[in-house]
Amino acid sequence: MTKNRLSLLKFISLFLILASYSSFGQISIFTTQVPADEGGGGPFELGTKFTVSTVAKITAIRFYKSENDTVPHVGHIWTNSGAHLTSVNFAGETADGWQTATLAEPLVVYPEKVYIVSVNSAVNFARTLWGLEYEITHEFLSTVADYDNGRFNYTAGNFPNEHFNASNNFRDVVAEEAPVPQIGLSWPVGGTQIYSNSQTFLWYLNFPWGEALTYELHLSDDPTMAVYDTYNAGDQLQYTINNLEDGKTYYWRVRAKDSHGNVLTTTGTESFKTPAIAGIPEAVPSWPIGDNTVYTTDQRLSWYMNGPSAGLKYKLKYADNPGWNNAVVVDNITETGYNLTGLDLGASYYWKVKAFDDNSESDWSEVASFVVWSGSWVVVPRPGSPAQGVYISSSAPTLTWFLPTAGNAVTGYEVQWSNNPNFTNATSQQITSTNFALGNLNAYNTVYWRVRSKNDNGDYSDYSATASFVPTSPNSISEPEVPTTFELSQNYPNPFNPSTVISFSVPKEAFVTLKVYDITGTLVKTLVSENKVIGFYNVTFDASSLVSGVYFYRLEAGDVAISKKMMLLK
Repeated sequence: MTKNRLSLLKFISLFLILASYSSFGQISIFTTQVPADEGGGGPFELGTKFTVSTVAKITAIRFYKSENDTVPHVGHIWTNSGAHLTSVNFAGETADGWQTATLAEPLVVYPEKVYIVSVNSAVNFARTLWGLEYEITHEFLSTVADYDNGRFNYTAGNFPNEHFNASNNFRDVVAEEAPVPQIGLSWPVGGTQIYSNSQTFLWYLNFPWGEALTYELHLSDDPTMAVYDTYNAGDQLQYTINNLEDGKTYYWRVRAKDSHGNVLTTTGTESFKTPAIAGIPEAVPSWPIGDNTVYTTDQRLSWYMNGPSAGLKYKLKYADNPGWNNAVVVDNITETGYNLTGLDLGASYYWKVKAFDDNSESDWSEVASFVVWSGSWVVVPRPGSPAQGVYISSSAPTLTWFLPTAGNAVTGYEVQWSNNPNFTNATSQQITSTNFALGNLNAYNTVYWRVRSKNDNGDYSDYSATASFVPTSPNSISEPEVPTTFELSQNYPNPFNPSTVISFSVPKEAFVTLKVYDITGTLVKTLVSENKVIGFYNVTFDASSLVSGVYFYRLEAGDVAISKKMMLLK
């Protein structure tokens, strides 16, 4: 009786989770956006190139209608090469605004492929010139920013094979995520240390899948997986790789494909360490470190070794920005120090060092940093908040920054912000304070910003490092721009399988940890362990490799500690 009741409760919980996805999972690319103006010269077939980041079902086609676009409309979806996939006639249109037509059968689309949605127009049509110059993303839907978007054809109903000024003609789809195989990574995981240069990678399906699958193993020494090696495992749930390099941290994931080669799902990334390089200790920076201010533009960098150093040489890397852009590397240093000359007044510098001999090398040391006194010169500012890609619940945040050393000559600042990291078509503002309020930002569009200082002579410093954030909702009188307390929200969804999102807020800069424990108090996974600036944060917890049960997650920051309970149901 108890077993049946538990099974029923589990079924009800899973049903509610699935129901919530089916009821609220449909999204579009452009949501409620509206065009800036109206184009002419038609009639045309107008289209938008788009991609998906997960397998999805397109359930409808939509477009924004101008009041002069009075012809009957038909929507189409095509492959990027022009193969026709589906179409639908629009009925019951309003005079203008967004129009939607539901497909007779949902169309399944796949990641790593490009599709085009199109709808015909009259002579005049709604548009925003250059509206697709940059990628627009809403959850798993994205436009393609390749200067080949803003598609059209002079004949209505034909494949839109030409493009014009990356114009957003507001051709859109309605889609929802489709079921995909759930893959768990078994071994090696969690940054574990392995003791062989040959490793068998293991993974599994959380539940049976109704069709044949093949798998790719991706392996990289880059945690972002920007570049990786691909190994084809066929239909096997394991793959062995030989000749792994010593002393490296590797990252891996698995991708599943169907029998047609369509990508169905890609797992999260796990990591492991290969056997350490024997005999090479790690260097330790000794001066200048800790953001200390130095008072000369010629500076000697010094370090020491935590072990034998006979016969070792050193490699030094330094830059004037924390992202290591345009970094300088000095090789074959034979002593535990190096002289830098001609440093810039008011600039911050970052440096690290590694030791090596004829056979192997150590890891890079910890990063050290220092600031050169500005004297009567300007100082390169440092971003305060919002930064680090944080999500903030405001469309009108206040940007803040600071000077890492005394800026006696600084009389003002130029703050610059843009919707792209290259700051193309950026907006700039001259001010005298160390903060600036932005307004009317678009929700879920990443904002990039930087700042530089100036003096009375009109001399400018270099720009600061680039900071970024994502506004998630419109601002209101009752909603603060920044959090005022440390808060840890209940995960969503809960119960969950296999992943869930945990949200928390940081009211002041602090070192933050977010850890997950099982019911026995054993640490399962560390989700966050780093310094965080003021803002709101979302972290995804993937429990693919865990068993069903109750788990606890705990946020610690300074003297604050908050814990909550969540349930994994498989």
